[in-house]
Amino acid sequence: DSTRIRANAIMNDFIIPSPSLFTYQTVIEFCLDHGQRDTALQIFYSIPRALRSKIKPAMVQQVLVPLSKQGQWKQSLELLDWMVENDIPRNVVTYNTILSVCAKRQPNIAKHVLHRMKQQDRIPPDAISYNILIGGCANTARWKDALNFLDQCYREPGVTPTIQIYTSAMRACARGGQAKRALNLLRVVKDKGLETDSYFYTAAIDACSKAKMWEKALELFDEMVELGIEPTPVTYGVTISALGNGLQWERALSLLNSVRSILSYH
Repeated sequence: DSTRIRANAIMNDFIIPSPSLFTYQTVIEFCLDHGQRDTALQIFYSIPRALRSKIKPAMVQQVLVPLSKQGQWKQSLELLDWMVENDIPRNVVTYNTILSVCAKRQPNIAKHVLHRMKQQDRIPPDAISYNILIGGCANTARWKDALNFLDQCYREPGVTPTIQIYTSAMRACARGGQAKRALNLLRVVKDKGLETDSYFYTAAIDACSKAKMWEKALELFDEMVELGIEPTPVTYGVTISALGNGLQWERALSLLNSVRSILSYH
C-alpha cells in the first residue's frame, strides 16, 4: 500500500506538473520492483495521449512480462487491444509474450492470437513463436494441434524447425499416446541431421514407455549414450518405467543400480 501511495504521489500534478514518458517508465519500474503490478498497469494506462505515440514495444514489455508470468491472459489481451487502439507498434516479441501465457491456459485463444499476429499485424512468427505454441500443446497432450503447428512452421517463410520444436511436438505425441508419430519425428530429425540432446531422447523414450515398447525405449537409451549424450535423471526414470511396463524387472533393476552408482559417485 505504501508503494502504491508513493507512486501515485510522484505522478500527482502538484509534484510533477507535466511528467515525461521517462518519468512514467521510471515509476512503473518502481512499482513492479515492489510487486505492485496492478498499480504499474494503472499508471501505464494513464499515460496521456500526447505521449502515447512515443511508446516503444520495449516499454510495453515492461508491464506485459509480469502479466504473462502470472498467467494473466485476459489482461495481456486487453493490453494488446490498447496498443492497437493507440497505434503503438507491436513486434514478434510482444506477440510471443502473449502467446506464452495463452498457449498454456487458453489454446484456442492462442490460435486466435497467432492469426491476429499474421493476418492483422502482418508480423511473421518465428521459431520461438512455434515452440511456444507446440510446447503448450505438449502440456495438454493436444498432439493433433502440435503437428498442425509443426506443419505451419514448415511452411512459414524464413523459419526452420529447431530441435526444441521437434522435442515439444514429440512430448505432445508421447502424452497423447501417439508413439508411432513420435518415432516418425525421430526419423525426420535424423534425416535432417539436426543435433539432438537429452531432452529430445527423453521425450522419444517416454513415448515408447507409454506405448509399452520397452525394446525400442532401451534401444534409444543405448543410442543416446553411444552418441555421447548424457542421460538426465528424467531419462533414467522414463527408461526404467518403460522396462517396468514391459515386465523387464531385471533390466529395470540393473539400470536403477547404475543410476544409484552414478549418483553416489557424484
